[in-house]
Amino acid sequence: MDGKDLEITYGELISRCWDDPDFKERFINDTKAVLVEAGLPVEENVEYKVVEAEQTDIYVVLPHVQVAETVRELTKMLLSMVETDEEIVPEGERVVIVQNTEKLRHVILKKQPDVLSDAELDMVAGGRRKGGKNVNKVTNVNYAVHINVGAAVNAGAAVNYAAGVNVAAGAAFAVVAGAVIFI
Repeated sequence: MDGKDLEITYGELISRCWDDPDFKERFINDTKAVLVEAGLPVEENVEYKVVEAEQTDIYVVLPHVQVAETVRELTKMLLSMVETDEEIVPEGERVVIVQNTEKLRHVILKKQPDVLSDAELDMVAGGRRKGGKNVNKVTNVNYAVHINVGAAVNAGAAVNYAAGVNVAAGAAFAVVAGAVIFI
């Protein structure tokens, strides 16, 4: 499976978690088996644990190796952020730091974001008239979910909704040797 196929597979897995509560429950309870069935790489003798996160949570997953290097990079990133804006964590959000261990990998699964109702979609798609006036409402909802799989592979999936209609499904994929992961 090449990088693009891995991205698509992971995006489909996350999408299915959002659409199918039974599958999501199985993914949470038997993560490694679901990853293997999906064709995603996993490490032997390593447990995979799904952590459900709120949409407003920002997770930093530290690796189990090269931690000092990762913390230095994280520090540089935070310092560069405060050079342009004093606010790193917006009000109502929180940063959660977890660290993988030699035998445990955290898989972060953000909750599915709210989408428009069917009535709202009809108004957006058709520009339906309301009270004699044209109503055109555009709403964009962007969300991403990331997972740490394989020996040194971070894969993430993003699905974009414009006016609640699935317009793009893709994934972010990067091979790293010990980097900080923002989710």
